[in-house]
Amino acid sequence: MNEIYEILDLIKIRPAMYIGDHSITALYSFLNGYSMALNRLSIEDHTDTLLPLPFWFFHEYAARQYGYYESTSGWRNMILDQTNHDESQGLDAFFVMYEQFKSLKIVRYMYAVLDIKHQQFYEKEPLYPDPVKVHLVELAPGYLLLIETKEKYVLINSLYPNKQAPLDYAEQCFGSITKWKCEEIGNLVFDKELEF
Repeated sequence: MNEIYEILDLIKIRPAMYIGDHSITALYSFLNGYSMALNRLSIEDHTDTLLPLPFWFFHEYAARQYGYYESTSGWRNMILDQTNHDESQGLDAFFVMYEQFKSLKIVRYMYAVLDIKHQQFYEKEPLYPDPVKVHLVELAPGYLLLIETKEKYVLINSLYPNKQAPLDYAEQCFGSITKWKCEEIGNLVFDKELEF
């Protein structure tokens, strides 16, 4: 599991001890500092499985839960809007949504193998060099899209609201994809680097 989830689980039990106050803004500031420290020290906080999702997907998840069109305002602002800007209620609402987010499950999984026609579809410099597969993952709620290349998996940074949106994106990159294979799967395990 990502270390950030272990830290959030500790904060949930005793927020004042770790972030100084029962406040969503205090949590937000703490997490930004944690993220900056990881970045400055070139430490990557991830695992070799898809779930739990990288924490930055929480912006997308909050947007889907609250019916926002996009996640650009950030999870903190969206939650504060829903709790009348009450910092304490905002923190409580965060942890309710965080538990739901952390326990997301794969509902359906399908993939398509890309042939030479798909690989050469994008006439300019390809967005994804040497693509081999496209993976579509249905969660409850939302959809994820991954592009598998010879070297890595690329997780597209969106939690799509419906199935058509990621299929449209894949079609823009590779042309029409008609042969999808469904598989029963509990979690995706990556045998190559996962790029966010």
